[in-house]
Amino acid sequence: MEQIKGINEHIKDALDMWAGVMLKAEADHWSYFLEYSRRDVENALLIFIHVLANVGIKSGEISIEKADEIGKRLHDLVKEMTGMDTAEDYD
Repeated sequence: MEQIKGINEHIKDALDMWAGVMLKAEADHWSYFLEYSRRDVENALLIFIHVLANVGIKSGEISIEKADEIGKRLHDLVKEMTGMDTAEDYD
């Protein structure tokens, strides 16, 4: 359990650091010059889902009954924002 706590702290530190870098990129108006790939979108989505699902499940906001609908809405949002159908690789 101690190892998991250490891993969790490393994850939190990394999220905090990269969020700060991205916030600075937005604030200083150079974020547009960054280049991201499909793999980057998939990685960001995995992190996003992992953190939000963990919090949502533990707080009771995400239930088995709601999980499919939430996933569909997130899929649609990603497709609308990026044009990427993230489900196509997993069918």
